[in-house]
Amino acid sequence: MSTVYQIEVGKDEEIREKILGFILQKRWNGALVIGAIGSVKEVRYFTPTGTDFPPRLESTTIAAPAEILSFIGEVMRAEQIPSSLREAYKIDGDYFLHIHASMAVAGGHVYGGGFQYGYALRGVNVFIQKAPNHT
Repeated sequence: MSTVYQIEVGKDEEIREKILGFILQKRWNGALVIGAIGSVKEVRYFTPTGTDFPPRLESTTIAAPAEILSFIGEVMRAEQIPSSLREAYKIDGDYFLHIHASMAVAGGHVYGGGFQYGYALRGVNVFIQKAPNHT
């Protein structure tokens, strides 16, 4: 079993940047994001606009403070991205974060989708491990 690492994202730090920085430091080609806990703000996520494949995506931002309910996915080098994902997402770097997240805001309203970016409100811990199928 692969070691699980904890990435601590401090107040006002961007979550995606911290994950990518950790992977670069470890020199991994891929990782599994197995969860996260904490509070966030200014989260942007993608959701499909219809049943087309590859999907057309709409971007939504949650400006309000929120609590992470789920946070799971994978990180891979750009050249390893399946063609179906490549057609749906604009890839703008050496790595692609494919993370699905859900967040709850005041009043118990829940939002989520494909995580694009977001900031830690007070702090976030992301749990990650090296992907076994990436060298």
